[in-house]
Amino acid sequence: MREGWELLLDVLGLSAEDNENARLEVLLKTDGRLYKDKRNRVVEIIRDKLNTNDEFTIIKPPILGWSSESGSLNPFFEFLYKTISLSDISYFVERWEIDGGDWLVIVPGRFTPHIDDIYYYDEEFIGRYLTQNRSILLKSPDGYDFMHLYIEDKKNGEFDM
Repeated sequence: MREGWELLLDVLGLSAEDNENARLEVLLKTDGRLYKDKRNRVVEIIRDKLNTNDEFTIIKPPILGWSSESGSLNPFFEFLYKTISLSDISYFVERWEIDGGDWLVIVPGRFTPHIDDIYYYDEEFIGRYLTQNRSILLKSPDGYDFMHLYIEDKKNGEFDM
């Protein structure tokens, strides 16, 4: 039975099989800020869990709002995403600390989100990227938790990338 953050896995819009094999680990707890000792740990986590030695992309899901003019959901802003290097994570630290209340999705390598992804709510957005990448990192909206979400490969018990 899932509890705590693991309940998030049930609202990501994953297929039944992916939902059954989805896993979530809280890897780092903070007070909402990334002090120097935590920054080094974040670099280690990104390198290890995303299997990258250099670049990764951070993506902030768009905020959707109802437009009475168009009669539909519209994003309040376009994607915030940026590919950065592990050797200079200052931009990542800045986003972590100023994006309180918002998720940050971290995927390996250079990545450009598809423009249609702006029409997904946060949880569906996260689920979409988890399905595509099979392993992502996630900063909680309050900035207190840094999590690894992955889809486990049934054959060998590891995540499938």
